[in-house]
Amino acid sequence: MIRKSVAEGRFYPDNKFELEEFFSQNIKDLDPKSEIIVSPHAGYVYSGKTAAKSFSHIEKDFETAFVIGTAHTVYAKKCCLIKDCLFRGVWGDIQTDDDIIDFLSQDKNSFEINPNAHVSEHSIEVVIPFLNHINKSFKIVPIAVNGEDREILFNAAKKISTAMKKKKSVCVISTDLSHYPPYEIAQSVDNAFSMAYDISITNKDTDYFYLTKELLFKKYSRFLDTVACGFSPMVLGLNTALNSDYNRFKIIECVNSGDVMESDNVVGYLSGIFLKDKAVEYKINLSKDEKKYLLSLAKKSIRNYICDNKMLKVEYFPYPKLNLPFAVFVTLNEKDNLRGCIGSLSPHMLLGDAVIDYAVKAGFEDPRFPPLSRKELDKINIEISILSPLKKISDISEIKENIHGVYIKNGFRSGTYLPQVWEHFKTKEEFLVSLFNDKSGIGYENLSDSEIYIYTVESIKE
Repeated sequence: MIRKSVAEGRFYPDNKFELEEFFSQNIKDLDPKSEIIVSPHAGYVYSGKTAAKSFSHIEKDFETAFVIGTAHTVYAKKCCLIKDCLFRGVWGDIQTDDDIIDFLSQDKNSFEINPNAHVSEHSIEVVIPFLNHINKSFKIVPIAVNGEDREILFNAAKKISTAMKKKKSVCVISTDLSHYPPYEIAQSVDNAFSMAYDISITNKDTDYFYLTKELLFKKYSRFLDTVACGFSPMVLGLNTALNSDYNRFKIIECVNSGDVMESDNVVGYLSGIFLKDKAVEYKINLSKDEKKYLLSLAKKSIRNYICDNKMLKVEYFPYPKLNLPFAVFVTLNEKDNLRGCIGSLSPHMLLGDAVIDYAVKAGFEDPRFPPLSRKELDKINIEISILSPLKKISDISEIKENIHGVYIKNGFRSGTYLPQVWEHFKTKEEFLVSLFNDKSGIGYENLSDSEIYIYTVESIKE
């Protein structure tokens, strides 16, 4: 089968010399190199320069290129393949790697041969000229998908990562980000979603990526049609990277069509590469302005609840990191005495919304204290603790004093002390005895039978 171009002259030049001139001006030979990259799939006039920045980092010596794109024209719960096919365009002819496609097709629960998903699909085609500029001799494995089934994408990724080891391979994840929000919202949402990609692979937590998409769409759905039109390819690529021992994602550029051409409604573009780095824990590292904004948000939410008996509503958060899901505790102190503390050990709200919610709950729903009064409002000091993911440990020797918060669980009983609580104890044993006996009611004698988790926090104080 010959699959003729459907995108040349529309998404990219139909003149070979003009195309090569564009690539020679924009694609560089840059380190670090990666076998798995993310590239936008809009018209080159909008996203071509952004795409070129990720292709500048791709490994050049490859025999097979896996291209994972969005299925725009058909519903594709499984990953759709096409075989015995020649992709033909102004660049020349690129043959499908049928050996690899046959190998992937063995997993009939995750893959299917479906030419209809490819004949009119531009998200894969727009990648081919970039690859052809870099390497004149390779075969392609085109994969189109838009289903979001976790199990299908997880198992498909395991098969792809195995297939990539059979030959010298690269993988391009072809996706655009948000569709048609105002410029300012696109900037914040797109950058947040791109950061979530790094957090997800750093913490080996694909569910976090799903959660971020769900929460962003819930908050901003009246402004945008989608958080990422290539969400499924991004999940498939993320799982493939995890199975290939990558542990970081580097954002090279995150922009939108409004940076190229003024518009009331824009489309987001991301270029980035997966990296194999030393083992690291993701840290949010908020700026002074971001910290100031969050403390102001907490104070404002408490004041709003006292005055109007309503939760504060914020239409959008201007800082991308406030649009990421994080577990949060909000602590209120009055003259160095605890006046309320409530939060969550796992993320289920965007950071900005979590601070609003838990600031009010710390003031009015902590069962240890009466509701905050209007006259106390100017006397309280606020502390916000942003938690890292919980890490289960097998021995208390792994607990670092003054660094780790500790969460314990035994049956229906549980409890936690934030790292700030260490200052009230002289030894680790005193800390744990109090946590087991006083806070959770589990009993210190049940330490060996209990689940113990540690975490760190970024603390923000007034």
